[in-house]
Amino acid sequence: PSGQRQPGTSPGPATAASALDEAAAAAARQPAGHGRYFVTETEIAGPDSFRDTGIVEEWIGNGVAGLTVYGPPSDPLDRITPATDQIPLGNAVVSWAELRHLPTAPGPLLADIAKVSGHSRLPPSANTEFETIAGLLSDAPAPPGLRSALFRVAAALPGLRVVPHVYDLVGRPATEVYMPGNGPQAWRALLFDPGTGAVLGGAVMLPHAGCHTELEDAVLSSGYVGSTGQLPPGAPRRAQRLVPPLIITSSRCVRRVPPSPVPPSPQPSPQPSPRPVSPSPSPSRPS
Repeated sequence: PSGQRQPGTSPGPATAASALDEAAAAAARQPAGHGRYFVTETEIAGPDSFRDTGIVEEWIGNGVAGLTVYGPPSDPLDRITPATDQIPLGNAVVSWAELRHLPTAPGPLLADIAKVSGHSRLPPSANTEFETIAGLLSDAPAPPGLRSALFRVAAALPGLRVVPHVYDLVGRPATEVYMPGNGPQAWRALLFDPGTGAVLGGAVMLPHAGCHTELEDAVLSSGYVGSTGQLPPGAPRRAQRLVPPLIITSSRCVRRVPPSPVPPSPQPSPQPSPRPVSPSPSPSRPS
């Protein structure tokens, strides 16, 4: 879990499935985008230290070579031209056309996801399937029908938990669902806006030292554009201020967050304590 409840909010969805189903319905109502490229602008906090942060901008081309830029646009640290039209799908890659021909019926879609989830040390499981789904929702040019189906497939995965009314890495209100790790598997979290189906970010925590933050990211903007170097309207041009880092203890991970952006009430009320998550019995950006 990577957030704390926002003060002064009403109870959120009772289950992870209900939060994901709400996002699925919202995603289906969104207009289909069009453009030669799909771009995602992401801010990433690296292992253990929020000083190790950076911006990654990735343009996926529709039948043409894309571009990945690490570092601020004004002074990029690295520029990579990925192979033409290759979109990560679990441990495989697909073209733009192949992505858009994935089934939207839950059963066949889950079967396709299961085939490409896991690897030699981690066979397919709800954890690896959730990782594949989160990657597609965060970074891929999936049309509204497919995005809706991905949320619904995720809603059916066993073991997901919900933390409503949290803040993401850059302080935006969000709902979080996470999959606890089992054995060597990482804990994975997905943060999103159920009212629009927009993914706001995610986190991966490895199961050593109790709960260890390995990677956390915030999707600052995404959308369809006509050329590399172009960003969607309203996209930030610099890194955003981060909330304080996770507090790592021997038994749980919680985060201290800034005060709610909602104007304070006339009478002060005590701040709620961070919501701990106990390590139950038995969340990563694709490379």
